[in-house]
Amino acid sequence: MKKPLIVKDGILEGKDILVNSNDWFVWLADPKVMSFRFDDGTDAYTCRKEIVRDTPYWYGYRKLGGKLVKRYLGKADDLSLCRLIEAGSSFHKPSEKKLNKVIGKLINHTEFGPYELNELGHLRQEINEMRKHISEQDKRIKELQQQIKLMQKNT
Repeated sequence: MKKPLIVKDGILEGKDILVNSNDWFVWLADPKVMSFRFDDGTDAYTCRKEIVRDTPYWYGYRKLGGKLVKRYLGKADDLSLCRLIEAGSSFHKPSEKKLNKVIGKLINHTEFGPYELNELGHLRQEINEMRKHISEQDKRIKELQQQIKLMQKNT
């Protein structure tokens, strides 16, 4: 199986295509292109094109805690560098399903067993890690947005 190309530092390696450029969106729309890896130095994940009702959509995949996590990225035209960075940081947020499950338990139970207390402890830890990660990602996004503006001025 052929390894997917990697987007690193805003460039599709092996093709020397700048993310956000016209060539980038043309490459994404190519029917032969079905996947690539994204790595911004903080987050790395695989992007795959899936066809739903004859329309191509992109999804991000990453293993976390031994489970494969899937995130919707959008259509080819939506895959800007900012969107890819934002999606990378979203892998660290607990899913709505998981949050709703814990909230439901909080509402429906007045006493917590060891399992629930353990889950709450894990969620607190995840929230603290997410806060730190989001702060780092916000700084990185601002830096990349400045780099993009400079690149756009120079082209």
